[in-house]
Amino acid sequence: MIRQIRATLALVVGVLIALTGLFGVSTAASAAEIPNSGDSGISNVKTDKQQYAHWEYVEVTFDWTVPNGSKAGDTMTLELPEGLDWASIADFTMTVSESDSTPVADVSIDRAAGVLTITLLPYVEAHRDVTGSANFRSTFNTEKVDVNTPTQTVDLFGTQVTVTGDVPTPGPDWLGKNGWWYDSEYESTGQNADGSLINANGPHITWVAQLSNTGWTQAVVKDTLDTSLQVCRDGKVIPGLEPHLEGRDIATGRWGQPVPDSASLTTTCNDDGTFTFTVTKPASLVDPQIRVVYYSNLVTDEAGRPVVDGTTTVGIKPAYDNAIEVILDGTETETYTKVVQAFGAGGYGSGVPGPAIDIEKYSGEWEGVQFVDGVPQITAGPEYEPVNQPEGDYDTGALTVEPGAETTVAATVTNIGIETLGSIVVSDLTTDGPALTNVQCTVDGRTFDADASGVVKITDVLLAPGASFLCTGTLTLAASETHADTAHVTAAGAVTGIPVEDEDVWAAEASAEATTPPTTPSTTVPPTTVPTTPTSSTPVPPSLAQTGGTFDAVPFLAAAAALIAGAAIVLVRARAARK
Repeated sequence: MIRQIRATLALVVGVLIALTGLFGVSTAASAAEIPNSGDSGISNVKTDKQQYAHWEYVEVTFDWTVPNGSKAGDTMTLELPEGLDWASIADFTMTVSESDSTPVADVSIDRAAGVLTITLLPYVEAHRDVTGSANFRSTFNTEKVDVNTPTQTVDLFGTQVTVTGDVPTPGPDWLGKNGWWYDSEYESTGQNADGSLINANGPHITWVAQLSNTGWTQAVVKDTLDTSLQVCRDGKVIPGLEPHLEGRDIATGRWGQPVPDSASLTTTCNDDGTFTFTVTKPASLVDPQIRVVYYSNLVTDEAGRPVVDGTTTVGIKPAYDNAIEVILDGTETETYTKVVQAFGAGGYGSGVPGPAIDIEKYSGEWEGVQFVDGVPQITAGPEYEPVNQPEGDYDTGALTVEPGAETTVAATVTNIGIETLGSIVVSDLTTDGPALTNVQCTVDGRTFDADASGVVKITDVLLAPGASFLCTGTLTLAASETHADTAHVTAAGAVTGIPVEDEDVWAAEASAEATTPPTTPSTTVPPTTVPTTPTSSTPVPPSLAQTGGTFDAVPFLAAAAALIAGAAIVLVRARAARK
């Protein structure tokens, strides 16, 4: 529905930033912290569940809302409860969506203070009703949460959650596989500005191959590692990733015990990229239970950036897997797989573009776009459809009319943006059947007629935010005749010069023969909507000179932006659903 020139908007925002620096206009002094009031700031902070083991990750989500009128540089903050510590979050930028990389806000953290800060970017000055959501992963702070307490209650963002401590289970344990980020996901995946890993040398992920506490004497563990990870290089274990044996006391169930010298471990790096551990022990050694602890690094390119699956694609994978085949004394074989996830952190946000226009074509009655507290009630982008679509808005299907009857067709044009619009042109393109006749638009009592091609130029008029006007035309069809057309409107921001457009299709068909004498259906034509402040449409006088003894940079910035926007018009169609 809204058509806007994204490239031009980006250019204008960039030029405004450059000119701001040129003329020394500073936004830092006016930057404000947005309070978390419920209506604005950060809200709806939630954890993924209400009961955790002390070693589990806590996945946190929250919403954020930007008050209209906020500026680039304004901030909002979230404080981490003392029971939590950062796990996955590193500084990142929130964009409009996964497919739209337009930056909306930067997110940074102060690990020492335990504070997350969202800093708004210029996007918020060109949009209104900007909202979004974000997520991050955290762990329990072992200095505040006693891991040896069987059960305790911890307050997380106002919600009481239950945390179970480290209560080992005595007795024999299973044979299997496990893995986790070496220190934390934050330390293992943190990247510098150039994308290189902060912890370049690792280790990044810890793995364990747990062996049964039975009377075997040789265990062969063949490991197949995710292709985005590495343990060996040039036929040898990478320095710093050397594996070792660890024991578990059967009586207490606790790992971390020393293993007798009678047990040994050798590692072989295989040519096919796998590696093999061979563990030998006396048959009588069943306590402590034994496991192999080993480490892996993320594969990086020459610049130290993590790459995916042996390709040149840079990034952190959502998950890293590791499979082992365990053979005990050459006969008993078991296979296990473990996945370590990279939950990461991220978020998106979007709002209604600053200059924006809507046209709805229909037959019958329609009350127009609804506004609540000055905000148009429309769907989310990129469509931005009015929530109260006209009943006679035949985007699909067709209105059935009587042959020979004169049917009044209406189109309402509404400024649904935050900037006054000028240079308004309305057109009606017939794509099937006879064209509409008597096409005209009425703005504040002034009537503008269409030319021979169906184009109506709304001259010397500015359309304020929230204001609208009505265009009408007459359709007459013969028996079984059909009609289809596209109503189209273009305009430009009166200050920024950013061009906008919208269109709406409509169709009708006549029945095979008249069932009633031809009549003109009653169509209620809503009056031009004029908001109290500002006036809906103001005649534009001829160029007026403005004089004064003090130079003001703001009008200059606006004028420069308008000139640049006017020279970079590339229309982007945002209404794909109506093609």
